Amino acid sequence: MAMYTEEHLQNHDDAFSEEEFTVSVSSDYSYDSNLLKEKINVELMKRQDADYRKQKKILPDGSFLKIESYCTPFVIGSRIRHAITGKRTHCQVGTRDESAFFIVTDTTATSQTARRLYYNSPEEYERHYRINLSTDIKNAFLHKK
Repeated sequence: MAMYTEEHLQNHDDAFSEEEFTVSVSSDYSYDSNLLKEKINVELMKRQDADYRKQKKILPDGSFLKIESYCTPFVIGSRIRHAITGKRTHCQVGTRDESAFFIVTDTTATSQTARRLYYNSPEEYERHYRINLSTDIKNAFLHKK
């Protein structure tokens, strides 16, 4: 039985040439380096965006939560930007369009101006910041909407 296993392993080793092995390793490396370059480029783009902010929040268990968000400048007529995705909507600040969003004013920024964050719902804000809002706040939003 041991002889059969040794023969089988020997034939198995012959099935793969050194070139095939080298190519597969280098293609994985190339793929990983391309992913790394892409991540770096995305991070650089975020840092150049004046409305982007990355902050750390301490959770009750002592761990940290990294929160990335995009604010909308409080300029009447500017396009509303989704707080999580950063996607600009067709809705405008200072119009009735705002009533469709749950708006949070973030005053923790280091700049003198407060940041306005627009969410689709209070629950979306809760998931993003891992907090619980009161049912009164949620009901007020549903009533307004």
